[in-house]
Amino acid sequence: MAIGSLALLLGTLVRAVVLPFESLSEEASSDWRGSAFEEAISSHFVAAGLEVVDVLDRNRHLDEVGIVPGEPITRATAIVIARELDAERVVMGTYVSSGDGLEVEARLVDLKRGATVGIVEDFGTVTDLGPLASLVAKNLLRLEGDGVPPGFEDVAKRRASIPISALEAGARARVALDSAEQRQHLSRALELSGSYLEARFLLGRLLMREGLTREAIDVLAEARGTDELYRAAYFDLGLAYLEVDEVEAALLVFQSLAETESRAATFNNLGTALMRASRFDEATAAFQKACGLAGDVAISGFNLGWSNWRSGKGAEALEQMSEVVARRPFDAEAWLVHSAAAISQALPEEAKRSRVTAEILAPHLVDVDPATVVGWERTLERNGPSSPGGPPPVFDQGLESMAALLDARTLRSRDRFEEAIQLLQKNLYVDPSAGGLRRELAELHHEAGDLDSAASELSILVWAEPSVDAHIDLARLYLQMGEPKRALEQLDRALEIDPEGPDAHRLRDAIAVP
Repeated sequence: MAIGSLALLLGTLVRAVVLPFESLSEEASSDWRGSAFEEAISSHFVAAGLEVVDVLDRNRHLDEVGIVPGEPITRATAIVIARELDAERVVMGTYVSSGDGLEVEARLVDLKRGATVGIVEDFGTVTDLGPLASLVAKNLLRLEGDGVPPGFEDVAKRRASIPISALEAGARARVALDSAEQRQHLSRALELSGSYLEARFLLGRLLMREGLTREAIDVLAEARGTDELYRAAYFDLGLAYLEVDEVEAALLVFQSLAETESRAATFNNLGTALMRASRFDEATAAFQKACGLAGDVAISGFNLGWSNWRSGKGAEALEQMSEVVARRPFDAEAWLVHSAAAISQALPEEAKRSRVTAEILAPHLVDVDPATVVGWERTLERNGPSSPGGPPPVFDQGLESMAALLDARTLRSRDRFEEAIQLLQKNLYVDPSAGGLRRELAELHHEAGDLDSAASELSILVWAEPSVDAHIDLARLYLQMGEPKRALEQLDRALEIDPEGPDAHRLRDAIAVP
């Protein structure tokens, strides 16, 4: 079985980005061949068990940084782009055409070591472009180990049967940015060769991204094959069925895939289909399998908690959602389900805090009852991100403080002072030096009529971050509390910082000390 062979050889799943090869010939009309080499290498790499950066994602990223897909780029730029795409390998190359001959040079770079794994040089003819591209791919794979994976020749044979005119249409689609142009090239490629799996897979993916799911189903349902690329197309067909809520068809796809592969995304989407069929216990088991395969906590972890809650397993749902919100504190839906699970476990205060957090993060959830919600289960793409076990991610403290401040102000505008105060106190416990949060907390206490607590927070603020404004604010508060001597002390400290400060002088002159 070809799938995973190279991944097993390397001991881990390797993510690679393959760039179109650069033409060193003057004949511009043949530039499409650079993309044909890229496609063949990508296809063989996928069949060998590597994860290859999606060509649509690659092109979007190139466009964002101002590079036209297919245009020459330096080796250093290629390495930077590959790292930005979270790749561990980058493949780039050049080719020269002379009459009917083609000379190709391909370079494989290991980004972890920052070193070239090796360089491949191969020769062939223009009419044998498909076999030559497969030969380049075979020799690149040999650089990673002692040989090529089983099934390689089957993929090479399939690609050799594709007419060169279809390969040209497919190659042009892979470096086009306009989706209409991409669809036109891919449709042409399939007219010329209905068995052109790479073109069918790419067209199906493009149609799905444009929201044309029914059209994508029509394209993907015609895919035929036995290798990894066929399984990827079949997987996308299952996603498309879920998108249009054809649950039984999606179940058939993901049950079939689950029998032959162990992927977090496969079991996650199987669980999603089972949930939509109201088969909650089976869905829970599938989500547990997905989580065990290092599934994304934002997807599989949420789904597991959601499935447990829908099954009436409140304690299990609360435990799972607690992990999700710890790792994904801005996931509003997770907080809302966490709140519902807390209620089921007779934890009203915890439920209230979680509900408030959910509503702050997503105001449209204010009137939502999770008991009436369906369809919150989440899907995963085949090579979607995974987040294996480990400590929760560390967020920038300044960003968290800003988010807490905005949340507290939202609550304050709704006269929900107690909840706003609790939110600020919690964040100040984590980050005692957050002066903006402490000032907001002092104002909240003041507005709520708790002058002593307001004075306490301002006293901490002037000790940690002495400023003219903070001392004057505390002085005004002391005056309101009927303590003019303490107010004068604060004004004197303000004048030590700014001896000419008009506000401090004006307020000091107005104080009559008995």
